[in-house]
Amino acid sequence: MLGEAVQARFGDEFPIRFDFLDTMGGGNLSLQVHPPADYIRQTFGMRYTQDESYYLLDAGPDATVYLGLKTGADPAAMLAALDAAQAGGQPFAPEQFVNRWPAKKHDHFLIPAGTVHCSGANSLVLEISATPYIFTFKLWDWGRPGLDGVPRPIHLGTAARRSSGTATPSGRDANW
Repeated sequence: MLGEAVQARFGDEFPIRFDFLDTMGGGNLSLQVHPPADYIRQTFGMRYTQDESYYLLDAGPDATVYLGLKTGADPAAMLAALDAAQAGGQPFAPEQFVNRWPAKKHDHFLIPAGTVHCSGANSLVLEISATPYIFTFKLWDWGRPGLDGVPRPIHLGTAARRSSGTATPSGRDANW
């Protein structure tokens, strides 16, 4: 359908996925990261990773997108804070480590693989991404419990080893 070059890179899978993320009247989505291409290739044999973007179809006046680590953020300190929060300590304070960008209707955010990110509350997002959606490493789920009453699982060890960078809303790499 998309030609020989696309078929050579992505195989027989259609490489683009469209999802609607609706947090209108709800809470933030999980803070997460998708692995960079070298890790996904070496570990899972995939030829591509999950780069994505958020296009805001609607947004409340307080809508935000968490995207990329702040300049100077200490990844080790962030992981320690995430680990402590998951173990029942102080709730994780994302604004200490992660950029929080105001978001309004029709904004578009590029999210390269390896970038810490999530959609904040009060937005309706069209997420456009590559298809290997099974490779999402959750860092923080805002303390929400699962059906068993304990905080939902996160993937700190894997994410810490595999994040390659952060990004600004334009998609340019910053530092991790």
